[in-house]
Amino acid sequence: MTTRFVHLRLHTDASLVDGMVRLKPLLARCETLQMPAVGLTDFNNFFNLVKFQKQAFAQHIKPIFGCDVLVRRGELIGQATLLAKSL
Repeated sequence: MTTRFVHLRLHTDASLVDGMVRLKPLLARCETLQMPAVGLTDFNNFFNLVKFQKQAFAQHIKPIFGCDVLVRRGELIGQATLLAKSL
């Protein structure tokens, strides 16, 4: 069995702080590289979720849904990546 690389943390242009990746070119590149899935984890939002799901399914790529969020405990602030286990 061949192991394939899958991005699990990726910010698109809908990520308000630091994303520049557009969905159509992303999924076209995933298809070219024969990536079976890709994870979208925009920062603190799900703005591209529905478009991502529809376009990924149309190209037979499994969409993995997630979000990067800020976590605060007292004075400490960190970032966590949350991935959905199932729909």
